Amino acid sequence: MKNEYKTIKCRLDGKQSVSIPIEIKKNGYRIKDPVDIMVKGYLKFSDTTSTSNTVNGAGSYQNTTSNMLVNKTAVYPVLFTTDRISVSNGHCIITLLPRSEDLFSSISVINESTSITISRSSIVSNGGVLADEQLTNTEQEPLLIKIEHGVIRTPYKVSIEVTIFSDDDSIYSKTEDRGTSPQIEEYSLVSLLFQKYKKRVPSNFIIEYYNDEEWVPTITSHLDSNNSSRTEIIESLNDLEHSTSFGLSTLYDAIHSATKILSDDSVHEIPKIIYVFTDNESNTSIHTVDEIIDEVNAISGIQKTPVMIGNINTVQPETLSTKDNSSDTKNLNKLSYLTGGQSVTVVSENYLNDIVAIFYGETVGSLGYGTYEFTIDLGEESLLNQISPFFNIPVDNGNATWRLETSIDGYNFIPTNEIYGYSDVVNLENLYARYIKFKIILITGFLI
Repeated sequence: MKNEYKTIKCRLDGKQSVSIPIEIKKNGYRIKDPVDIMVKGYLKFSDTTSTSNTVNGAGSYQNTTSNMLVNKTAVYPVLFTTDRISVSNGHCIITLLPRSEDLFSSISVINESTSITISRSSIVSNGGVLADEQLTNTEQEPLLIKIEHGVIRTPYKVSIEVTIFSDDDSIYSKTEDRGTSPQIEEYSLVSLLFQKYKKRVPSNFIIEYYNDEEWVPTITSHLDSNNSSRTEIIESLNDLEHSTSFGLSTLYDAIHSATKILSDDSVHEIPKIIYVFTDNESNTSIHTVDEIIDEVNAISGIQKTPVMIGNINTVQPETLSTKDNSSDTKNLNKLSYLTGGQSVTVVSENYLNDIVAIFYGETVGSLGYGTYEFTIDLGEESLLNQISPFFNIPVDNGNATWRLETSIDGYNFIPTNEIYGYSDVVNLENLYARYIKFKIILITGFLI
C-alpha cells in the first residue's frame, strides 16, 4: 500500500468531498488477488506527535507509536461513501463525504448526556481516544466557531486508517496513527542468518479541513403563502432532497418561522400539525425550547397543533457523539409532549419507511389517526365489575386504544389512568359510577 504523504486540504462548505486513490502492491507488482479494504476516520484537534518507542528482541521493531486506533472509541463520525470495499485489481478510490462546520462538545459533556462513564485518562491509557482527538479546554464546551473577515479557520484534521486483508489471511496491512504530521516508519526484522531488511509501513492519510466562508445560520421559508399546489410542494421537496445541509441547525428558530405561517388568519379554521426532522446536533437557535412550546400552543390552543419529531440518527459506525444525539432527547421529548405530539428516534436506515408509515398513518394528527368520545348514563349509581369492549377493525394493520373515566354526577369525571387495547377485558374493583366516559383512539395503519 503506497502512501505519498501529500498535504490534502478540503473546505468545510458541505459540498467538497475528498477522493483518495489506493494502490496495493507486493514486491513492486500490483496485487491481483481479491482483498477487502476497510476505512475509518478520526478527528484530530491538535498537532500532537507521539514520542519514539523501541522494542528489542528477535522480530523487534522500532516505531514512532503503536497503532492506537485498534478497537478505539471514536468521538465524532467521519463518513465515507462506503466503509468497506472488495477489490480484485489492486486499485481503488475511497471518498469522504462533504463536511460542514459544526460545534463540538468535550468528552465530559458527551459522557454526562449519554450516561457513559468514560474518562479522558482511562481511554487514552487503554488505547482509546488519543490526546489530540479530545477537546480539553473547558472554556470551549462546546467549541466556538469564531468567524473573522479574511481569516481562514482550521478547526481540525481527519486521520484515515486503512486496513487491507484477504479472506485466507495471506495479505494483511494496516496504516499507522502517527498524529497529524506522519512520517515513514520502518520495521527492522531479524532472520535466523541475522540478515536485516526494512519494510515501509504507511501512516494514516491526513486531511486538513478549513473554511474561509463568512456565514451565519439562516432560516429559509419555502411555500409560506398557505396556498401552494401539489405540484409546487413536490418540486420544493425535490429541491430539498438534492440540497446540501450546512450544519449548525437553528432548529427552534425554524419552528418559530413555521408558527408564524400557521398563525395566519387565512388558515385559522384548518387543523394543523408540524413535522420536524432533525439529527439533534448542537442547536444554535436564538429561541429557546420553552418559547417555542408557548408559540406552538398559541396557534390554535393548548396541544391543538401537535409537533411530530423524527430524530434521524442513522450514522454508522456509531460514535460517542451519535450516541449522545440518540440518547439526550430531553428537549425533543419535551417539545413534542407539551404540544400534544410525539417524538421518535430512528437509529437505522432500515426503519425509515416504517417511520414514514407511522407518521402519516398512526401518529396524532395524521391521515390514519382519529378519536371518538362518548358517555353512557347507567341511570343510577352502580357497581362496575368488568368492561368487555367489542371493536370491528376492518384492516389487518389497524388498531384501537381506549381510556376510561367515571362520574357520579355527570360533571366531575375521574380517569383510571390506564390505556387499554381493543381486545382487553378490564376487571374493576369497588368502582361505583353512574356515568362512564369512553375516549377512543382509532388508527388505520398504512403500508409502504
